[in-house]
Order: sequence, then C-alpha cells, then structure tokens
Amino acid sequence: MSLSELLAEIREQTSPQMWSKGVELSRRDAVTADDDGDGEVSLRVLDRGLGRSAQVQLWPDDLDWNSDCSCNADPCYHVIAAAIVLKQSRDQGVSLPKSKTASGKIVYRFQSTSQGLSFHRFIKTDEQETPLTVPLTTSRGTRADIDLSPTKADLGIDVALGRTLQGIIEGKVFEKMSPFLKNIEDVYLDGKKVTVSTEPVGLIVTITDQGTGVFMKGGLDPRIETAFKNNIALIKDSLHPIKDFKLLPGEYKILKSGKFFASSELISLSSQILPGLREKVTVDNQAGNLPELSYDTPRLEMDLKTVGDRLQATPYIVYGSPAIARLQGDELETFGTKVPVRNQDAERKLRDQLSRELGLEPGQTRLYFGEQGVKYLETIKSWRGDLKGQGEKDFALKPALIPSLSLTGNDFNLSFSSSDQGGSEVSPAAVFSAWEKNQSLVKLKTGGWAPLPADWLQKYGQKVLELLMAKEGRAELPKTAIPSLVRLSQDLGQTPSAELLRFKETLENFEKIPASPMPASLNADLRPYQVDGYHWLSYLKQHQLGALLADDMGLGKTLQTIAILEGRCLVVVPTSVMTNWKKELSKFRPQLRVNIYHGPQRRFEPKADVTITSYGLLRLDIETFKAKSFDIVVLDEAQWIKNPDSQVSQAAFQLNASFRVALSGTPVENSLEDLWSQFQFLNPGLLGNRQYFKDQYVKPILDGQAGASAYLQRKIKPFLLRRVKRDVAKELPPKTEKVLYTELSETERQIYDALRAATQKDIVEKLNAGGSVIEALEALLRMRQACCHPSLLPQQQAASSSKLNLLLETLETALAEGHKALVFSQWTSFLDLMEPRFKEAEIPYLRLDGSTRNRGTIVDAFQKIDGPPVLMMSLKAGGVGLNLSQADHVFIMDPWWNPAVEDQAADRAHRIGQENPVMVHPVVALDTVEEKILELQAQKRQLAEAAIGGGQGALKMTRDDILGLFE
Repeated sequence: MSLSELLAEIREQTSPQMWSKGVELSRRDAVTADDDGDGEVSLRVLDRGLGRSAQVQLWPDDLDWNSDCSCNADPCYHVIAAAIVLKQSRDQGVSLPKSKTASGKIVYRFQSTSQGLSFHRFIKTDEQETPLTVPLTTSRGTRADIDLSPTKADLGIDVALGRTLQGIIEGKVFEKMSPFLKNIEDVYLDGKKVTVSTEPVGLIVTITDQGTGVFMKGGLDPRIETAFKNNIALIKDSLHPIKDFKLLPGEYKILKSGKFFASSELISLSSQILPGLREKVTVDNQAGNLPELSYDTPRLEMDLKTVGDRLQATPYIVYGSPAIARLQGDELETFGTKVPVRNQDAERKLRDQLSRELGLEPGQTRLYFGEQGVKYLETIKSWRGDLKGQGEKDFALKPALIPSLSLTGNDFNLSFSSSDQGGSEVSPAAVFSAWEKNQSLVKLKTGGWAPLPADWLQKYGQKVLELLMAKEGRAELPKTAIPSLVRLSQDLGQTPSAELLRFKETLENFEKIPASPMPASLNADLRPYQVDGYHWLSYLKQHQLGALLADDMGLGKTLQTIAILEGRCLVVVPTSVMTNWKKELSKFRPQLRVNIYHGPQRRFEPKADVTITSYGLLRLDIETFKAKSFDIVVLDEAQWIKNPDSQVSQAAFQLNASFRVALSGTPVENSLEDLWSQFQFLNPGLLGNRQYFKDQYVKPILDGQAGASAYLQRKIKPFLLRRVKRDVAKELPPKTEKVLYTELSETERQIYDALRAATQKDIVEKLNAGGSVIEALEALLRMRQACCHPSLLPQQQAASSSKLNLLLETLETALAEGHKALVFSQWTSFLDLMEPRFKEAEIPYLRLDGSTRNRGTIVDAFQKIDGPPVLMMSLKAGGVGLNLSQADHVFIMDPWWNPAVEDQAADRAHRIGQENPVMVHPVVALDTVEEKILELQAQKRQLAEAAIGGGQGALKMTRDDILGLFE
C-alpha cells in the first residue's frame, strides 16, 4: 500500500469539516518527525490551541493510524495534518524536521504558612527550576526557551486553578485539583515529596459526661496530623481536602472552643441543637447523662407521604411535637434517646376518636391515587388532628389552570399555570394526558393539583392536541399544521401574520395555487386539469409537503407525476406496472436516466435520475433504500401501504425524501386506517398517532356523528387532490354497469343449498356469541365458489357452470359486434376452468395472473387492434396500474363486498384513450349470497366518500356485515 492510498482512506473516513481543519493545521509548520521506522512513521503534531502536542503513528502498508490526543473523531485533524505533511515531504524529496525531546516538566510545591498552604508550580529542567506564573495555554508563547509538553493532568490542574495561579489557594480549588494531582509524582510539601488523595476528611463532635452535665467539642479526624487553614489536611504524607460542613457561625464557634451544658440545658441540647448538628457532622455521644424521658401529651397526627402519584395516609398516636415517639399497636416506637411517659387513658380516647371520625386504627395505611388523594386531603382538613408530611403540599388543591397560547412566527407557545400566588405551571402534555383520561385535576410541577380548564378544553382541546402531536419530536411546527394553527388562533381571537394567512389560503384553495413552469423536456401536452395537478404538486414540492394524488383511475396520475420529477427520484410500484412506468418515462421524459431495480442481479445505480422498484423489493432491501437520500419518492397504487403494521408500510415510513408523493385512485379500500397509513408516510403526525386517529376520526364517523367526516376532509384537503372523470374528462365515453343474472342449474342449486344449510345456523350462532369470523369467512368463500362453478369446491367435478355458460353467450355476441373484453376473477383456479371452454368455443384469448412474467408483452398484444379480443386476468395481478383501453366490456365473475377493487379493475378499460362506451358486467347468481354482496357493495361505496368526499358510511366489513350475508 502507498502513502497516497493511506491519505485517500483517511479522507474517506472523515467528515468535510474535520478534513478542512486538518488541512489548515498542516499549513502551520506544526508537524515534526519522531521516528521513521520500518513500516511505521511516528510524527508529532503541535496544537497551539490546546497548548500541547499529539503523537501520531502512521502505518501506510496497513492503511492504519493512531493518535494519543483526546479527540472523539477517528481520524481526527491531528492524523489528517500528519498524513498530508508526510505525503508532501515525500513527494518533494525532503525530510521533515525532527521533533525535539521535551526537556522540561512541571513540579508542584506546597509550602506551610500561617495562612494555610501556599501553592506554586515550577518548570524543572536538568539545570534549574523556573517558576511557572502563567496559564499553560500561553506558556509556549511566553517561554520560548523552555521546551514543555504538559500532560493531561497538568492541563486539568491549570483549568482547576482558574485565576489563582499561585499563593494561598482555597480549599475548593484544592478539591478540584486533587483528582489530577493524585496522578502526579512530583508533588512536594515543604520540600518533602507527598501524594494527594481525593478522600475528604473532617470534623467529629464528641459529647462526654462532665459532672451532672455534658461537654461538647468539635475536633478534627484523629488521623489528621496537620490541618491547614485553607481546608487542606495532612495524613501520613498525603494531602486531603477537608470537607466543608456548612456550619452556622454559632455552631462553628461552639464546636471550635467546646461548650459545657448544664443539666438544665440538656433537653435543649437533645431536642434542638443535636438534631440539626447530626445532619452536618458525626456526633460521638459518650455521655450517660442525656435525658431519656419526656412528659408530652399524646396527640393524633396524620402522616402524609407522596408515593409516585399516590397519597399515602397513615394516622398515628404520637408524643412530642415534633414527635419523639409513636404507638405501633400497643408498643411504643421511639425516635431518639428521649422516651415519653405513657398516658394510656389519653391514648384510649384518641383511638376512639380516630375510629369514630375516620374509621381507622393507628398505623393503618390507606393509598389514594391522584385526584382521590386531593379529595381525601380536602376531607380531612376539618379533622381534629395534625397533618404532617410532604403529601400535604403535593396533594393540595390549587386554583384552576389558566391556558395561554401565543403565536411565534410559524410556531406557537402553549402553557398552563395555576392562578395561585406562585403561578405554578404544568406541562401541556400532562394537561392533555389528564384530559384524555377524563380526569378533572392535574398535578403541578411545584406540588399540588389544579382543576383543568374544562370549558377551554371542550372548545379547543382537540385542535390544540393535534398541533402538539404534529410538533412532537420536532424543533418547530411542521408546515402541514399551519392551516390548523391559523384557524385555532382566529378562534382564540388572535391575529395571525399575513404570511401565515396567505399560506393557509393557498393550501386550502386549489384555485389559488400559483403556476409553476413546465419542464422544458416534458414531451407531452397536458390536459387543463393535469396542468392544475402539476401546479399543485409543484407547490407542495416547493414547501416539502407530502401529496396524495387521488384522481379517478385513468385520469393520468402517472403523467402528472412524471412531469414533476427532478433530482434523485425513487418510484415504488406493483411489479405488474414496472415496465409500464419505464415506457411512460421514456415517452414523456426521455432525457431522464431510468434504472429498474429488480431481479436477482439488481443493483442501485447512483447516476440514475429515476429508480423504479417494487413493493416487495422495498420490503426486502429497505436497508439499502433507507441509506439513500432522495429528492422525491413516489408510491404508485399507494393502497399497498394501507396496513400500517405491514412490513411494506414500515419500510416506506423509513425512506428519506424531501418530497413524498402517493398515487391512488382508491386511497380508502377497507377502513379509514388505510388513509392514516398513507398520510403517516406523506406527512407524519398530520392525523395524530394511530390511536388518536381511531378515537377522534374513525369511531365518530362510524357512529355517524355530525361533522366528523367534514372535519377529517378539511384536515387533509390541502394535501389530497381528487378529480373524477365525470367532472374533468367529459369527453370520456360513459361507463355503464349492467348486472348479468343467471339461474343456478338444478345440480348447482342442490350443491349451494346443501352448503348453506350445513353452515348457516352454526355460523350465525357462533358469530352472535362473539366467536371468530375466520370460520364464517371460510364458509362464505365456499358458498361464493358454489355460485361460480362446482369444480371450485373440494370433491366436486362439473364440465361447466351456469355462470360460465352465460359469460360465453354474452362474449360471443359482444365479439361478433367487434368489442374486446376483460374477464376478471379472484381465483386463478376459475381461470383454469375457463380456458378449456374458450378453446372449445374458438375464442382467442390472453391470460395474465400472478405467475405471468411477460406482463408487458401480453398487455401490448391485447392493446393491438388486431390482437386477441379477450384478456382473462386475476383481480390481484390485473386490477391495478394497467392501461387496457382497447377493451370496452368488463366481466366481474365473482363479485366481492369491496367495490373499490372492482372499480379499479373496470378502470383498466375506462380511462383516457378509451373511445367507446364501457360496459361493466358483474355476473351474479340469483337467490344466492351474491345478491346480498351487491347490496353490501352499495353501502360500502360510501366508504371513501366519508374520508375524501361528502357523506357518511361504514368503513369496513364488520361482524354485522358478515351476519347479514348468512341471514
């Protein structure tokens, strides 16, 4: 390996900022050579900013390096500077100057004085010791005649000294220095070498009998040989810091000289002086004269403690105030040397009072959670006993909270404070957590609980909570929430800035979106509504706001999206339309470099403008994709991420992009959570977290609450654009649905009725009892298959079926009139049964399902005017993304409850480019479950309208829906 390769490796491993810093240091003549051994080069890099040098080792053959500096980065700027200078010297054929061996080191000397220990530093060389009187960071500049390399300990001491560089130092300064001095050998006291310890030593108070009284005196730890006035002690040739016990002046005076306490003063000593003193120093009580009896009257005391968010209340019968003893059952527990004389008659009366007023025994503990603790404390305020403990403060009832919300630029500030004298505050998160739990009080930061501002929260709480969730984890409010912020501030009587108002009005009024120039390379003439869609996408892209383009199927969502692509783009699509996307890009933006990330040899092409991949590969290779940063990420047929728990959705959430776009003609298929998942990808936090979305949107809409769907629509309106064919593509021929009904044959009816009779009663009973729907769905599947073809059922065989016969009859008529048709089924096994009948009837056809590899070839063949007139497809493989505008008849062989799936299938034909009216034929068996499925479809068509249009309706197939199909 060469030095050039080493330098390249170092640059690869470092940040641009660190590299620049190393380059700058390399230009300062800061690098000298220690040793140039076999395979290893040792260099010294002088860092004047730190006042020391770093030793750097380089191993060019191994592409490795090391530095003894304290930098966190690896490689750091010392390594960079060393490698650059070494490379330059080798290239120029000159040798680096040799490093000087440091001849000086720092010696630390303490000197005993009447004022305490005096401290001085010296620079010691072979010839002499020179006083060091300046900070080390400037010593190189002021003493150029001495070569000094301070250690980390030297520098630590320098920092601890602060401005006091020498002389009498304070004990606090010595305490800060001690961890560094501990590791230094050259420390001297009065010329004698000593060590330094970080262990603090200090004061002991001794109490001894003296006659009938006692004598109390403070003294140093007996191990201390010498105690200096600046709180430094000498113990066995080791200097220790003396602990500052923060004694009051009176206490210090008494302990210093000692004091005799007569017998009459012993109670005062025991009850007033010693308790406080014991908290500060060690008390060695050797006296036997301290009193042990007291004559206090027993009283009731409620001990109130705070245990988390609970109030722990325990009543006691106590002696003394403060209590020196209390009853535990019939035994007396003392808290010190004093023992009260028992008054059992008084104790008995107090027991009776406690039982009568509170229903408790002495020592019986009760716990009250949150608000209950506050209410209990309010109750016992009138109790004839004393309250004691932190719980009294922590659970005190404070005045009601006052909310304050103010605008700050594009953000807002929210606070809640109690109207008490101290203005105690509580975090908004705590307020809304209590509000969501239907609590009436909230805990304050400084103690106590305050009533929530109920009326304010009722009016504005949901709007504020959504803003808080949108801001969660961010430094400021995202732009997606600005319309909500403006509306809220106006409701509160505040005036938003003109900039905020303008931004809100533009977002919420599609007509006000400013025009953006079309890319010069776009090889297409957009329709007027597509131009509007392009401007809308461009505006959201400019502001980095996610966009859900939900135009009706066939209105050119792909073309509008292709028009806005610029920079580094990722397009995620169903596998079936990958080829189509590439063709469209080649057609409309031929200058864009396109990479298909697919197949076993797939790789990411860094120079590609657009990378196209499938949802399956996004899931499998998410580690590759999330490591990239994209300018634009597009999800086509975005209902693929409708389940937020799926691995595909979780992968999509991890993508990094400045602008996110989702394309879907049916953004809501099964439930409103489909919409939440897509917006969590587009604009995280816009609709709150998942549980909040369920509580505040899904449930109210399902329950039919007035205004619920309108509120959701207003929330997402700026980021969702949906146009339908009847409004913007009026030149498109009409689409007509005509149900084809067929009577089951006698044999088919017997099979169907037997299946229904065998399962209906049992399934209905289990569903009514709350049983699993899995068994019901399995029975429903078999009944639907019986409607289509007996051979779809286990142990059944039939040459044909009534439904298949009707299809062939209708097809023969349509084909004779020059029409082309699409035939859809959910089951490939049904397609298998169709193929022999098509061949028998000599009807040319193509087939496309999940196993088809050459999808593009099949689609192209069908789209040719002289191509086969029938294309049979599975709904899953052919229901999305394909342009099959040559067909004008669509047959749905096995209708299902979700109309969105069938609409998508029909719109493969009813789209831009279609010149003929389109007939859609659901094929339905009379007097079967399929008729009820059609009724259910009519109800479910309100699904998407409740979220992105106008109207109400149920949003998914419920237990009641399944019951209805069996009844």
